[in-house]
Amino acid sequence: MGEQEPSSESLEETILTPPPTPVLQGKDRITTTGFVHHEHQGSPPHSVKLNCSYFTETVEQPYTRRLTVGDNKQIGYGWFNEDDLGLDSIGLLIVLNLESTLPPSVQPSKEEIEDTNKRVVKLLINGDVEFDILPGLFFMGHLTDYADVSLRCVHKTASCVIHVFPK
Repeated sequence: MGEQEPSSESLEETILTPPPTPVLQGKDRITTTGFVHHEHQGSPPHSVKLNCSYFTETVEQPYTRRLTVGDNKQIGYGWFNEDDLGLDSIGLLIVLNLESTLPPSVQPSKEEIEDTNKRVVKLLINGDVEFDILPGLFFMGHLTDYADVSLRCVHKTASCVIHVFPK
């Protein structure tokens, strides 16, 4: 048996029905999800599920910038540096170290792998607190002070992306 044609009433209803109202009205939300999965020889794998969701205090757009990090580079925050927003409006900071993200078709030599593995990016806060961002990994967090934050690559240079989200 053939399929039935939809009635003109159901087609009209589908066309004229407005889309659902967005859930967020006047607020923005940030949601992060992820897994850390560790496999150890002779043991079952260990997984940690990471979830977080919260409303932002402002409705500002996120700021994203790709950059090459060498000796020392102050992080710029785009429009969050502007007088009307200011550094107090920054919430979540994410820094991605893009080194070691090669296409699957590329087979690097042993020397290239060793060189890439040395391209650790240091996130420096107020010149004394530092976090290592290994090639292919990231830093994500809320800082109490965004005024003196810089990046430094310990070996040559590293391609990075920073994402700045509103508070």
